[in-house]
Amino acid sequence: MPVISAEVALFFQDGGLLGPATNGKRTISVTALSSPVTSRSTSSSNTIDRTSFSATFVNVPQDEIELPQELKSRETYEFIGFNEETASKLWDQYLNRPINDPLDPFDFDFMDYARSQVRNHTVPDVLSITDDWTPTMTTLGISQCLQLSILHPDFDDVRATASCKFWLLDSIEMAFKTLEGMNGQLRQEMERRQQLAVLSGRERSPPPSLPAPISRKGSLKSTTKETIVPSKGPAAFKDTTALDKGPVAGVTEQEAPARLPGHTMIWRACLLSEAVECCESRLQELDFKSISSSPGDFGGRTAVAYFSPQRETADRYAMYKKHRFSIAELAILQVAVPDSLVQSLSINYLWADGAESQLWKKVIWHCRRGQRLPKDLRYMGNKDLWIGHIAKSTNSSFATTESYTQIQSPDVLAVQVNGEWRNAIQWVFYSDHAEELFAQCCKGKTWIHSIGKLVEASK
Repeated sequence: MPVISAEVALFFQDGGLLGPATNGKRTISVTALSSPVTSRSTSSSNTIDRTSFSATFVNVPQDEIELPQELKSRETYEFIGFNEETASKLWDQYLNRPINDPLDPFDFDFMDYARSQVRNHTVPDVLSITDDWTPTMTTLGISQCLQLSILHPDFDDVRATASCKFWLLDSIEMAFKTLEGMNGQLRQEMERRQQLAVLSGRERSPPPSLPAPISRKGSLKSTTKETIVPSKGPAAFKDTTALDKGPVAGVTEQEAPARLPGHTMIWRACLLSEAVECCESRLQELDFKSISSSPGDFGGRTAVAYFSPQRETADRYAMYKKHRFSIAELAILQVAVPDSLVQSLSINYLWADGAESQLWKKVIWHCRRGQRLPKDLRYMGNKDLWIGHIAKSTNSSFATTESYTQIQSPDVLAVQVNGEWRNAIQWVFYSDHAEELFAQCCKGKTWIHSIGKLVEASK
């Protein structure tokens, strides 16, 4: 299956924005991909929109991007982050895979080979930034480009909150999902340009030298319809986003409230497509599957979804995601959680300081190593909501320390909130009961803030 369909490819080729297929790849102008320019403005203290996040304004000018011609190809393995040699090896494995073999216990698909190359390789994971990640990534066959992106020195604080293999898997998944949604995104841009041509009385508008300006209601790339749900309560703020064919589509954004009486706002940085998938389930209730991961601070072997009650924490993670894959369309998901819901749940409080610090260290030490909690802590799995500080491995190595007692107090991610440095906080709705109540009680209280891509067209 081609990354770009014949119809869409022809449109952009005629406009001089897409090159011909050569050696399994083709070059596309960033003008056709980049999000419209957003001017920084002073947001109201009562509302939140995409301009409320610093990550929105993190951009790098670039002229063109090289894409694989086919979605499942050797070139795609290279595109998502492997060097040429490893990409060829993975492609050979995929081509020679057993098909409908009842004796094959794995039944691997295309991306399973990429995941297995990282997850199941004999080279040990690196759990601390006090260790050198380069030898591990080189052994895994990771491209120099992805290595440099993951090791970006400006984001050592965020990198320290997970392991080497975690960030590698997160990065290649982000790249492949972006490629899967590329045709849908380009189709929207094609239709936008065709509509402009009709309005201007021409059959086809010439490609602009600069990205189109952004309207108050979001990117002009978006042709999705906004539906405001009438309500007497906060559900009236909800905007509904429709997907084009493919997992990535535009989002028509409406200003969200900065606060709601009787609610706590929580935030998460993710792909735009993941945010839409999370919010647009069949029952119009939140579905955590698209945003869950493991291992992590509170999930050694259990995939869980992390949120933060600090907008600044989500913003910081969004910046790191932008730098790890430059053409990924990112978003920050905002959810208003009723305080009455939180009060009805059983809660594990896990703080790095105070009376809970030893418990925090013990949980972090086991979970970040991908282990189950010890027997004396199994009772914690019965609690609905886990709230605590985000661990980082700046001063301690989770892999080499012999005991959780060696974890130091400063090993906590810090973010600036209103000009002051504070420990970063995370929430996990851990039990099935908590997830179900969360989905029901937060229905109509979600907002998706599209923060765009890292790349923008050169001026």
